[in-house]
Amino acid sequence: MEVQWPWLIVTTMIAYAVIRPMYLLFFHPASRFPGPKLAATSHAVYVYYWIRGRWPWFQEAMVEKYGDVVRVAPNELVFLNPKAATGQLFEALPSIMDHTLSRELDIYGPAMKSQEIFQKTDMMDFGSGDLGLTWENDPAKHREVARKILPAFSSKAIKAKEPILQSYIDLFVSRMREVGGLAGGLEMSQWLIWLCADIAADLAFGRETHHVRDGKSSDFIDTLRATSFPGTLWQLSGKFPLVAPFAFFFVPLKTLLSMPKTFKAVSEQVQARIASRGNTKHPDYMDYMVSPEGPVPTSKKELTHIEQVALQMFIAGFDPMQVTFFASIYFLVQNLQACSRLTKEIRDTFSNYDDITPEALSSLKYLHAFIQETLRMHPVGSNGLPRISPGATVDGVYVPKGVSLFGRSATIHVQAMSPGITLPSRLSVSSALSLRLVVRDFSTNLANFDQNAGYPMITLYMIPRLRMTT
Repeated sequence: MEVQWPWLIVTTMIAYAVIRPMYLLFFHPASRFPGPKLAATSHAVYVYYWIRGRWPWFQEAMVEKYGDVVRVAPNELVFLNPKAATGQLFEALPSIMDHTLSRELDIYGPAMKSQEIFQKTDMMDFGSGDLGLTWENDPAKHREVARKILPAFSSKAIKAKEPILQSYIDLFVSRMREVGGLAGGLEMSQWLIWLCADIAADLAFGRETHHVRDGKSSDFIDTLRATSFPGTLWQLSGKFPLVAPFAFFFVPLKTLLSMPKTFKAVSEQVQARIASRGNTKHPDYMDYMVSPEGPVPTSKKELTHIEQVALQMFIAGFDPMQVTFFASIYFLVQNLQACSRLTKEIRDTFSNYDDITPEALSSLKYLHAFIQETLRMHPVGSNGLPRISPGATVDGVYVPKGVSLFGRSATIHVQAMSPGITLPSRLSVSSALSLRLVVRDFSTNLANFDQNAGYPMITLYMIPRLRMTT
């Protein structure tokens, strides 16, 4: 009997279209959690809001409607309660990989036996063959890279990098004096991007990009920014393959043509930095990846890995800083009372610009409260950082093994202390401690981007220097 292939194909497609939603709605491990039915049966909702840049607000609307734990995608849960991200990890477990966990765990908690309990998803896998440090989802590989790079964030190492940071911020302030009074003003977002790119590139692998000095962008930073949205589409293609073919349509032709040249230049810069190990002007993160006493990396695999880590160190040092800088200035402009009070505190404390040092800033309580409020109101990584449940109880709710989940960082930040607006009255000395606890305990982004620990300190240093001169 001849097989009727067209009918067989059509029948199979219809069966799949019926059976899959039924499975997702009633038999999937995440089926018992509340949430919109369409989101439970298709990633189309996820892709739609993510592409439009409205994913955090969609999450917020869903937790308001359905409660503290919501199913926002077929295999994805969002937790609102801060305890879900920072709950206490109880007694040691005999195995974190092979047995169902029954104790209450937090999503972004410390590793046990050097293994992440809630492992990262493959969200940041762009097909390079090496996931570096922050994107690595294999706990063993991540531990090995982190072991090398974490000493770069010791108190001693950070102290050694302060002169570099000071020189860039001094240059930025100087340039603001030169061009800040021009007719029409300045596009501060662009200048802050240039500042943060200069700092991040120099600290990551010793590259001097001179954006602030020259007052203009570069192919390097333009290419990275232009490929951001196509990169997002590539990420989404893992959940919704139909979007993958459209990724390159959103890259300007000029950027497409310059990409090979730009990334080749970055690769050459990293290799040049490897060649100059032990003979650099100042310490950078590469010092910890390529020891002067160790063998020179020569294989393609080794070089690709180092380039990935260097690029990730740049991105993690660049993006959180420019977001926080811009947010802090925005909130100062929006709240003139807070701006006046902050300016008074700084100018009452310092009589000379050169007196402003990180140590001297430690006593400025209102400045600290302002920065913490900025981090609360405008958190970095507001989309959430998905992790895979090993089969554990989170905030009193059991999450089956294999289900993806994350703490809703933006909602946690804002709702943890209720008002959705920043008020000058909130920036009081009495509120500083509670605000600090919100940022420390409720912020998932600080706990999970391995190298972001320094950017609040950088903001702490830049804002006073700006307020002393403007």
